[in-house]
Amino acid sequence: MPQDDRSGSYNVKYKSEMKIKAILKKAERFFLNNEAWLFGVAIFCVSLILTTTNLPYTWYEYLRHLGLFFVLFSPMLVFIYHKKLLTRYFSHGKYLILWSACFIVNQAIVALVILPGWLKGIIDPFEYDAFITMGLVFLSLEVALEINAFLMKKLPGVQWIKKIGLEKAILSVILLVSVTLALMAVSSLGIPEYDMEDRLLVGTVLDMAKIAENFATFLSFSLQFIIFYLAGYFFYYVNHYFLIPQLLKQKGILIYAIGITGTVVVFYPVLGQLLTLLPLNKRLGGTFTEVPFDSDNALGAFAIMVFTLPIILAIQWFKQNNAITSLEKEKIQTELDLLKQQINPHFFFNTLNNLYSLSLTKSDKTPEMIMRLSELMRYVIYKGKEEQVNIIQEVRYIEDYIHLQHLRLHKKVTLKFEKVIEDDNLMLPPLLLIILVENAYKHGVEPAEAESFLNIHLRSTGKSLTFICENSFEPQQQGKRGIGLNNLKRRLELLFPGKHQLHIEHDQKKYNAALKIFFE
Repeated sequence: MPQDDRSGSYNVKYKSEMKIKAILKKAERFFLNNEAWLFGVAIFCVSLILTTTNLPYTWYEYLRHLGLFFVLFSPMLVFIYHKKLLTRYFSHGKYLILWSACFIVNQAIVALVILPGWLKGIIDPFEYDAFITMGLVFLSLEVALEINAFLMKKLPGVQWIKKIGLEKAILSVILLVSVTLALMAVSSLGIPEYDMEDRLLVGTVLDMAKIAENFATFLSFSLQFIIFYLAGYFFYYVNHYFLIPQLLKQKGILIYAIGITGTVVVFYPVLGQLLTLLPLNKRLGGTFTEVPFDSDNALGAFAIMVFTLPIILAIQWFKQNNAITSLEKEKIQTELDLLKQQINPHFFFNTLNNLYSLSLTKSDKTPEMIMRLSELMRYVIYKGKEEQVNIIQEVRYIEDYIHLQHLRLHKKVTLKFEKVIEDDNLMLPPLLLIILVENAYKHGVEPAEAESFLNIHLRSTGKSLTFICENSFEPQQQGKRGIGLNNLKRRLELLFPGKHQLHIEHDQKKYNAALKIFFE
């Protein structure tokens, strides 16, 4: 009895863990596959800003702003949440009409009717401006997301962005910032409020005529600004590629701290001396002190080393995590390929045996069976190696397989195959559903001594697929299972982790296998 209690407790714990994992998986899929949360973040941010503009700061005001935003912009939010579904079921023209209604017409109604009419006296002018601005932000964000999606999918030229490494990005930023500061510094020359006797302040001005007139000065300023930033980049580089990987990870934090100290005390006087000799340093009023051994220079170097530490560790963690993810994907793909290799010979072995038995009896069904077999082999060879196939193709393959089985069987089999396919464009992995049908024939229909039956039900929508095989069953066949079901379970775990359900049950007369796959 205690063992039963422990077993029950374990099952409850296991089911609870599976539910938690399923919830986390759904949350993960929502944030990765849906952009609605981006607009939700914007609403929460603006609601918080509006709440803190006027006293008193209360939960009532915060929730009031949240509620108004979500209600007024609900058409936009609903559209964004169901965007993938709308693009699948609506033509391009209908999609654009619905998009315009949600993002343009709705915004016009809010601005011209609801805010100045229905909500007049409830919101103040500042809130009115915030609502109008939020509508424009939503529209701008949606357009930006559409452009980004188009660029990532349609233009191969944008792939160069992914190839830019961290170092190239940092050096590019240094170059851009240096040139920008040089442009503004040259533009500030001769302006009394910026160009003073003892120093030059870099103002936020841009005078292209003055820059052209003092182009040599612009080039000189640019080069000197680059040298300024490269001095700081030197300490970052040493920290990133030597101190952290070699000292911190291998020797510990004490040795790493000594390494930082040694790097700073050895190099900061030299770099400090170089920077103080630059003419731009004096022109800017002595950004770096005349004495290279000044402690302020050392503190600046220490600050660079310390503040870049968490950034570098985060970057290295992401690289390591990406490498692990890539290895896991390669391992999963290799395992899937091996599982397919196990399935295909298994199928051919059974079918060739059937063909052999017909040839011995010189059956008239032999030519038709050879033709059906060639069609099945063509599908397995060419479609079986693809990642996904159309559901119509997979159903046709199952129908050919059933027809082939009936050509060779000399038993009375009651067959029912119900198909409800709402989305003809649904894609799924090849040779997945056939495993349940093969299992039904091999372990249910073929060994049956009396009349047998096979009921197959398939229903697919844009979000899920349900496939049920119910066949006659004899208890003596229990336990005689091949590799098919085990392969199916493993493929489902690899292809649809947390997004599938496979239930198998039987009694003394029938065997039922129900598979449900969630695509979103």
